Amino acid sequence: MVFFSKHDLVELEGRAFRVEPRDDFSAISLDVTIGELYRQIPLDAMQRSHDISDDEFLDRFCVRQGVQILDSDSFYLCRLKEKVDIAQDCDGEIASRSSWARLGVRIESLGLMIGHSGHPLCSLKITGTQARVKEGDSVGQLLVYSGKLFEMYPVLRGLFQKGGLKVSGVDTVSWSRERHAMKLTMGPKIHVYRGGILEKGNVECCFETVDLREHRFGYHLPKGTFFISASKERVSIPSTHLGWVKEAVYGDTLVFMSHACAPWIAPRPVFEGNITFENWMFQDAHVHYGMTQSWLSLGRLRTPVTGVEASRYADQKGATLSRL
Repeated sequence: MVFFSKHDLVELEGRAFRVEPRDDFSAISLDVTIGELYRQIPLDAMQRSHDISDDEFLDRFCVRQGVQILDSDSFYLCRLKEKVDIAQDCDGEIASRSSWARLGVRIESLGLMIGHSGHPLCSLKITGTQARVKEGDSVGQLLVYSGKLFEMYPVLRGLFQKGGLKVSGVDTVSWSRERHAMKLTMGPKIHVYRGGILEKGNVECCFETVDLREHRFGYHLPKGTFFISASKERVSIPSTHLGWVKEAVYGDTLVFMSHACAPWIAPRPVFEGNITFENWMFQDAHVHYGMTQSWLSLGRLRTPVTGVEASRYADQKGATLSRL
């Protein structure tokens, strides 16, 4: 019950899973590409009949779009270019690539992929922004694993105490036994989306940078606002593990959605630094420097990550916009 690193993906390809065509594996995943992009015609998504095939649903209720400016008022689907086969004793998951998530673009597989065979049909959503997406864009990544097992609190603390999990930038590190996780707090600067169509080469002009240290009582963000933040903590995950970040709930309230579909954090030597988060406000609220941003858990890799290139976001300092 572990996650697969690049070494495992190469070793188990053809037995545990198969992807055709495919590029090279990254440290923990494989990039996947939009083969066909669809916009659903006005229809309550819950009205879909479970008695019809994906092909019939796309033909009857969706319109194919070669290029689409995604907006939050519409529902989109895409069929991947890659044919993906997953064995019965493994599972797979399509998740957003971080560079696209930083534009507000979210992709996720529909249901479990255990025993899946074919070109996966995925939901494609936009969260609080507008972004141009087209067929051929590599917006997602495929992760393969055998079970979803995250380390328990004693193991997590042990990794920290022995120096495997390294954390700097804060005076103290907070832990939760119940969540089996380490707390991450919000760093000093955020980038707030102010409008415009996000696409490669057109990112920075659409955001306003706000220094939260200048707002003693917090900075007000209206419901529906999209913003980029980062953990105050600088994190370095051991090569034997994979990081996973989850929402911070205040009482019974989720103030903002954070990293919803790009929650996986690669270990060193691929990445270490302040973890960037893509956030969307569920309600009007103030955000402030040092507030709880998220919780970090670790999952064990079947084989440690070695011999891979560093991420384009390696050693990132503070909230970092997309580098597509």
